[in-house]
Amino acid sequence: EWSGRNIVILGLARQGSALARYFVGLGARVTVSDAAPAERLEREIAHLGDLPVTLALGGHPLTLLDGCDLLCL
Repeated sequence: EWSGRNIVILGLARQGSALARYFVGLGARVTVSDAAPAERLEREIAHLGDLPVTLALGGHPLTLLDGCDLLCL
């Protein structure tokens, strides 16, 4: 069961977006991180729509792992 779990997804390409949708649908708290800045990810961010995800863009801070239940690479 993934409801309430903290999921971190590295990379906001097609797979990252699909994983975000999947885990949000299961009730998880999702953070998506990408090394690129927001300006280079406008289309990918738009594909997330209004999903309740946290974005960490422009790098992958180690603090993302604090309380992380699953890391998707």
